[in-house]
Parts: sequence; structure tokens; C-alpha cells
Amino acid sequence: MTITKEPKKLASPVKNDNTTQTTKRKNMLDYWGKPSTEVASPILSKETSKETTISRSKETSDIRPTKQIKTRHTKVNIPLAARVRPKNLDTFVGQKDLIGENGMLRNLILHDKIPSMIFWGPSGTGKTTLARIITKMTQSICKEFSGITHASADIKKAFDEAKNEQKLTGRRTIIFLDEIHRFNKPQQDLFLPYVESGDVTLIGATTENPSFKINSALLSRCKVFTLKKLSPDEIHYILQRAIQDIFQQRKESVESEEAIVQSTSQSSKEHNEVDDDVLRLLAVMSDGDARVALNSLEIALNASCQERRRINKEDIKIVFQKSHLLYDKDGEEHYNIISALHKSMRGSDANASLYWLGRMLIAGEDPLYIARRLIVFASEDVGLADNNALPLVMA
Repeated sequence: MTITKEPKKLASPVKNDNTTQTTKRKNMLDYWGKPSTEVASPILSKETSKETTISRSKETSDIRPTKQIKTRHTKVNIPLAARVRPKNLDTFVGQKDLIGENGMLRNLILHDKIPSMIFWGPSGTGKTTLARIITKMTQSICKEFSGITHASADIKKAFDEAKNEQKLTGRRTIIFLDEIHRFNKPQQDLFLPYVESGDVTLIGATTENPSFKINSALLSRCKVFTLKKLSPDEIHYILQRAIQDIFQQRKESVESEEAIVQSTSQSSKEHNEVDDDVLRLLAVMSDGDARVALNSLEIALNASCQERRRINKEDIKIVFQKSHLLYDKDGEEHYNIISALHKSMRGSDANASLYWLGRMLIAGEDPLYIARRLIVFASEDVGLADNNALPLVMA
């Protein structure tokens, strides 16, 4: 009996890199060997899917808010004082001696001959606005910094970029430093070589006296321009222009929602105006500060808008709570007002003396400080002219 042996099964060879490459080539050949319709089918399917997504997006476009409406809402959220900030010299209000028709600073700006300078003045007089207008009207590169949020490293980086820019293109760099008095003496010294060589044009803004807060070496390289308080008429004009912007924004927001137009058209016509005497009172109470006037107007309008009524004088008084008087306990205005009281008494002006006395007391000055100054006045200015003056003050 013969036994037939089954042939042994050979082990499957291990696939090496050559075999995998050959299979890839075969797959590619099979793919390109197909008809053009079969090859183009996945591409066509992708295009059809894109068309369907576009059609769906068109269908839902009515539900989603457009970009135009989003920008309107973000613009409304900006404070009124920033929204109505002037963009050029023609819309800038105040400081006629500097940027008036024959003002020296206006001629320097128009001829693009800007020196290093420092704007000194109280808040709300247009220091930052004027500096930004200058940077826009010149052909220089402009960099804006703040003495509160920026440090020496940021300034040094700007100096290096300014030197490189001047070497490559010949354009100079203007550095606007707001609240420059917040920089200490070593930080201010960083500007000295660059301002001296002309690599950088410095524009600083401060509410403090530059003679006390800024290095004398830096002051000798900069021109100090003093900005005065705005008059009530100038603030009244700013408020009138701001009201136009407010109601224009409200009109645009109402027009973007067609369902509300019919219900609010009647009320918007009734409350589109603010009485002129209300604006006059607001201009007087703001004490030359345009920012305070604009912020107070915005608060009063927003409060009255909920009740569908026009603002009145009582609303302005409630917003202020008390008159906005510029005063600081240990700063420049403290010594200015006590000096005004002293000079008013020396000039025998009883009404002026009572005004400055009341202003100091309302602002929160210590009455003992005023009493000590009255003792000085009685002993030095009155003296022997009235022997009863000093005992009266001491009593």
C-alpha cells in the first residue's frame, strides 16, 4: 500500500518594501485607467456638497445677524466722549490761540514741522485728541504709549525701530506718551539722546505742572504748550454736536430692526431734542471739562430714554450730585485756589473771597488749613493797619 504524502505548504513570504511599492503602483494605474466620469465623480460630489452648504447658509442668512449690524452694536457700546472725538483741526473745539487761524501750532502742523513738545492742561481740554490729530496729519510713523500701562522696555523697543526706519526710509517717528508725569526720572532720561539727535519726536501730555514732574533736561529739549479750560460756549457747542451723533446712532439701530420702527417712530420724533437751557446748565457745571460734560449727558439720556421723556435740569443735577470742581489736596490746583483766596482778601474783594472759600470747603479742604492761612493773612497783610484782625482770627 503506497502512501501519498501531501506536499508541504510553503510559508507565505513576508512582504517587504518592494512589494508594497508595487501594490501602490498598481492601485495608481488602476485609478488612472478608469474612465474620466468615474474619476471626476468624487470631485463632482464635493462640488455638489459645497453648493448645498451655500444654499443652506443663504437660507439661514436671514436668521443670523449681519456684520453691519454687529459693527453698529459695537459702535454704540463705545462711550460718547470717544465716539465724538474730533478727527481733524477743523472739528477741534477750543485752544484758538494755538490752533486758530493764525496759531503757531496750526502752522507747524500744516507744514509738517513738528517739534518735540508737551501738552499741559486740565482734564477734558483736548490734549490726547490734539496729539492724535497731529500724528494723523503728518507723514511720520506714529507710536502711542501711556505712562500708566507701558514700561521702559516698550520705549526702548520703539527707539530701536525708529532708528532702523530712519536709516531705511528716512521717515521719522513720533512717540506720543500720554500721562508722561507717571514716568519717573530715570524713565524720562531715556528720551534725552533720541530727542536730542532727532531720531524721535516726543509729544507728551500731562495734567501736572511740567516744572515739578518732568526733568529739566527733557524740558529744555521740548516746547511746553499750555491748554486752557474750555469755555461754557465751547462745551455747549460740543454737546450740541454730540446730541446729533446720539440720535443718529439710535436711528440706525432702530432701522436695523424693522419690526420696531412703527412702534418707536412716534416716540423718537417727540424726544429727538434737548432743551438749550439744559445744555447751558450742563456746560457750566462741567467746569471746562468736555469729557465730564459728555459722560453726564450720555448718562442722563440713557436714564430718560427708558421713561420715554426729555431730560430736564433736575436730571443734570442728579447726575452730578455736586458741581464738578477741579481740586486736588496736595497738587497744583490746591495752591492755586488758596493763592486766589489770599489775593482776593488782599484786594478787599469780599465776593471773590467768599467764592474761593466756599469752593475749597465744598471740594473737601480741611477747615483748619484755611484758618491757618487766615492767621498768616491777618498778621502779615493786615498787620498794624488793624490791631483787632489777629485776635479776631484767633477767636
